[in-house]
Amino acid sequence: MRETLTTRCGPVGILTASQHPCAVSSAPSRIPCLFSALSLLLLLTIHPWSGGNSPVAAADYRFTIPKADMVVDLQPDASAEIKYRITFSNDPSADAIDVVDIGLPHRDYDFSNMSASVNGHSVTDIRKSEYIDIGIEAHLGAYAIAAGQGGLFEFQCTMPDMVYQDTTREDHASFQITPTWFDSSLLSGTTDLSLAVGVPQGVDPDELKWHKAAFQNKAIYDGRAYAFWKWPATRLDGPHEVGLSFPKSVMERVVPMTHFKLLVRAFEDSPELRVWSGIIFCIAFAVMFFRFTGGTGCSLFGVALITIIISFVISARWHILSWFALIPIFVFVEWGLRKKKQKYLPAIAAVEGGGIKRGLTAPEAAILLEMPLNKVLTLVLFGLLKKGVVEKTRDDPLEVVVNPEYHGSAAERRKFAAERGTVLHGYESPFITALVSLPGKPVSQVPFTSALTEMVKTVAGRMQGFDVEQSKAYYRHIIGKAWSEAEALGDVQLRQEKVDNNLDWLILAPDYDDRFRTWEREGYHYQPTWGRTTYGSPSASVPRGTPGGTSLGDVASSFAGWSENFMGGVAGSIEPMKLATSKGGFLDLSGLDKVTGDVLEALASSSGSGGGGGGGGCACAGCACACACAGGGR
Repeated sequence: MRETLTTRCGPVGILTASQHPCAVSSAPSRIPCLFSALSLLLLLTIHPWSGGNSPVAAADYRFTIPKADMVVDLQPDASAEIKYRITFSNDPSADAIDVVDIGLPHRDYDFSNMSASVNGHSVTDIRKSEYIDIGIEAHLGAYAIAAGQGGLFEFQCTMPDMVYQDTTREDHASFQITPTWFDSSLLSGTTDLSLAVGVPQGVDPDELKWHKAAFQNKAIYDGRAYAFWKWPATRLDGPHEVGLSFPKSVMERVVPMTHFKLLVRAFEDSPELRVWSGIIFCIAFAVMFFRFTGGTGCSLFGVALITIIISFVISARWHILSWFALIPIFVFVEWGLRKKKQKYLPAIAAVEGGGIKRGLTAPEAAILLEMPLNKVLTLVLFGLLKKGVVEKTRDDPLEVVVNPEYHGSAAERRKFAAERGTVLHGYESPFITALVSLPGKPVSQVPFTSALTEMVKTVAGRMQGFDVEQSKAYYRHIIGKAWSEAEALGDVQLRQEKVDNNLDWLILAPDYDDRFRTWEREGYHYQPTWGRTTYGSPSASVPRGTPGGTSLGDVASSFAGWSENFMGGVAGSIEPMKLATSKGGFLDLSGLDKVTGDVLEALASSSGSGGGGGGGGCACAGCACACACAGGGR
């Protein structure tokens, strides 16, 4: 009686067929339903559908299946004739079994080549199943199996495109399948299950190769080679996947299979894989998006994220193709941001032909030329070391200490420096303050970002009204001239004096390290003034020993190598993307966020002005909002 269908979770099952043991199956889709809640971090709530079983439970159906047989005959055209013989034993207190659901390998089935019967009586009412994703339901009508009775249900059909190209052997075809299975809440007892798969004529049984599960026997029957599997006492409430490969020469055609199709099948057959891949993809997409937009565009990101999740639920193919698109875009964005890190100088109201801005120090010129920030910081620290404001106490990790005389205010520092015959520039004081605040800490752990920010702003301010390009060319000329003069001096003492006086400008050359190494190969080993004591010959300069630091035996005679380590050591104390003057990302979508915020605010105001009514609501904070409101469910 059909009225029982509203509560049944009828006999259901999944039939799969494919080309290779690794990732081939045509089981009904068990695509996980993904939904997202988005704040600063991504959360996914996933509700995977269960197996091939119906989502509806019913106490009206209770039965056992003492025996079930499945026979599959593969055809040269890649189709397969599938036959079932399933014995049902209905529980004495259950409703009649009036409908039987059978899962099928894929959706390309044809009702015209299907037939079913119960105890030898033909059943003609075969429809698309209402309770399983890919399958049919056979309505038994007058031949329903009554309570306490048994019945033999037989079904057969022909399914196209069931034999695939074996991806491990070019000369082999491959096939995979599992018998249908049933709802565990309705099925009791065990089943004597057997499965036979026959291949087209011309294959010797010894040429059959199993995968997934070893067959128990193989034989020739009616000219065909058959492989047999048997499970004497099994629970028929889950898949029993088997597969085999055989020579392709007996086939007229096979379904082509590429590695991409294999990957799609793997995603379709593994909800867990799709879930974790989706989570990782969304996190990677979020990182890439906000780095590209400099942290703006939250509203657009929310729309994009929802679109991505929906597309992943609908299509495993789109899910995989999205990865192929994301990876190169992610690499490009990271490469672009790495190249853009040095573009920290804000826009300057320059005047073409406004003249050259002279009088910048080497560190200030480095900012104008937009050199790496760790080089700028190195030049500042070198200047403080040269003036005796700080002293190096350790090389690895690099540590410096501020002389006590410079622990006072900025004015006191400038006064003391003047008394010693040196000049302390205004931009240097914040760096001294940062070092004083964390005594004994490695330089890489001292936060210099704020000091660098102020210095960059100062340089930008000093450049207002001048010709930026002409000024850049001017300071490049100074750098080149400093090197030309130093390299032209053959006398070691004179060269050393020239390098001492112009060291900061020499370091601004892009290839300064190679030039110093050339001198070292020629026998001239330079050490900076703050780290050497001269013994005898004026060309022999070595750093003085420091606590836990260097000595005569481990100087290594390489200023270039030491300075590179110095720059590497200070790089960790800089956060370029947090500089107030930095232009993070490539695209600023803050305007779009403002428009979206204004629209939401207007909607909230209009809804708040109405009267009456209760119910739930969602409160959004800024751009990190995603509300999942559910109501009226059952």
